[in-house]
Amino acid sequence: MNTITSRIVTVLLALFLVVYSAYQVYRFIYNPYKTEMAKIYELNTSFSINGVVFREERPIDTATGTAILDYIVPDAAKVGVTTVIAKEYNNEQVVKLAKELALVDEELLALRNTGTGEMVILPSGDALSGQIYEQLGNVVDMSSDGMVEGTSHIKIAIQQIINKRQLAIGRLDDLDNRIEQLTLRKAALEEAIGESQGTITAGASGYFSHFTDGHEEDFTPSFIKDESADELMSMVTKPISVAGNNGIGKIVTDYDWYMVAVITPKEAEHISVGRLLNVTLNEGVGSSRVQMVVENILLTQTEGKLLLVLKSATINAQVLSLRTTSASINTGSIRGIWVNSKAIRFVDGVQGVFVKRPGEVIFKPIQIIYEGQGFVLCNANYTHEEELNLFDEIVIGGKDLYDHKPI
Repeated sequence: MNTITSRIVTVLLALFLVVYSAYQVYRFIYNPYKTEMAKIYELNTSFSINGVVFREERPIDTATGTAILDYIVPDAAKVGVTTVIAKEYNNEQVVKLAKELALVDEELLALRNTGTGEMVILPSGDALSGQIYEQLGNVVDMSSDGMVEGTSHIKIAIQQIINKRQLAIGRLDDLDNRIEQLTLRKAALEEAIGESQGTITAGASGYFSHFTDGHEEDFTPSFIKDESADELMSMVTKPISVAGNNGIGKIVTDYDWYMVAVITPKEAEHISVGRLLNVTLNEGVGSSRVQMVVENILLTQTEGKLLLVLKSATINAQVLSLRTTSASINTGSIRGIWVNSKAIRFVDGVQGVFVKRPGEVIFKPIQIIYEGQGFVLCNANYTHEEELNLFDEIVIGGKDLYDHKPI
């Protein structure tokens, strides 16, 4: 009898141990509360616009007839009233020769300036190689941006670096031979080109651009100052037909220019009048970042629409080629604790999250500083345990949650 009883007790004890072990394994594997660790996240904030450019400019309206123009002034160059912008020739081939002559003159000048002066400090071979690679990188960037003509000047810069290399290793004969070759080529080109038929002058002081669109006198800063917000809204939202680059060029007579774009009230929350912004221009000749000041934010009669007026004094070839452009406005960065939107709860009207701690789940209020798609950023607090902190285990899944619920 005792043997049977002891066997029964042994079996029951074994079953208990099996069931208890299985329960512990289940508790270890099964977690009814899915969590994510609170971590710091820094977000660069920006928004996109479609802007219209306003500036003071006047077209160069000199008649050229059937003449072919050779531009001798680059875009964005500062010019005076009598500055010669272009020379007129009777055929395309002569213009090509004239462009070659300009490059020959530039290389000759670079060669003659190599090593001039009482004392020449030459960089090391590695430094010269680094300069060459840098210029080759500029070629790639300009080519990808469509600025093919500008690569000729980089070629001259690379040649000048090579000349310094030759000078550094004492191979002066190579430089002299190159100068002699270019001098002979210059004489031949000058004879083949002859005299130009005429010249085109700027006619005004300012910055030259060969880009024209037929709206040089339509979109001026006076419209921004004189028109109402709704009239200005109509100007920048209607389709703008561009006549094409069929003029000689234009002179921009003021370095200040403006860009006007429609924005939403939510986008306006991140900017203020007088603030300096980094704006990336996505169209025109190349792509560049310019600094622009928020000149004004105008209310309109259209619900949910505001007008953003930006002002800049940056002048380059891309800026002068634009009438309309898409752009990206960088409004800065926001740093806070990243929280999954699924974790947000309300307890007694207070917004917060549940945090898992040993043996319980507690509720912690949060202060949202940014709302994104599927997440929010919250203020980080490093001193108060009752508020959300780094490395807290935020509960994003669970049922029947309440403050101080035992687990």
